[in-house]
Amino acid sequence: MNILFLGYDTFDTELIEYLEADGNIVKHIPAHLKIYPSDIVDIDLIISYGYKCIIKKDIINKFKNKIINLHISLLPRNRGMYPNLWSALEDTISGVSIHYIDEGIDTGDILTQRLGGKFMPSDTLKTSYMRLRHLLEWHFMFKWHDIKAGKIKSRKQDERYSSYHTKQEGEALFHLLGDEFWDCKVSTLRERAKNDKK
Repeated sequence: MNILFLGYDTFDTELIEYLEADGNIVKHIPAHLKIYPSDIVDIDLIISYGYKCIIKKDIINKFKNKIINLHISLLPRNRGMYPNLWSALEDTISGVSIHYIDEGIDTGDILTQRLGGKFMPSDTLKTSYMRLRHLLEWHFMFKWHDIKAGKIKSRKQDERYSSYHTKQEGEALFHLLGDEFWDCKVSTLRERAKNDKK
């Protein structure tokens, strides 16, 4: 299978090497570079993981149900940017999702998900993020052959639980992270957010 992998590189994720070891040919485009029609010649599947650019409508239509995204939230909760930050702030259930990409932001049909559980008292934003990343990659590898063979029946997202946050909304709260920034404890972040509202 010829795969176009968008986003993280081999320094950030082991999934590219995993896919290559499985016999696939993987072409990589970094997180901040846009894709063009010339990039998708002879491509069977597009995988987006940590990709920062919007994929154009014509590419989405051409590759319907052949573009999947790996997202560190239990969709439809915390669509958009900084899902881990919002899960920590709003104390929403965490998890990971693999879903088809459609024209919305993280709104495509779900292929498979895995529950991440509640944050621990000792968690920082970094440790909880890395744990979810590890869970997502493990879950992808566990489900890969079923995804590749088209054996997983997708399902619509349950809009009753949906939430969405923009990059700007997240960055407007960065002051709460203090000098620790991503090493800020989740409990500290919640306390600062509570005091910030007073």
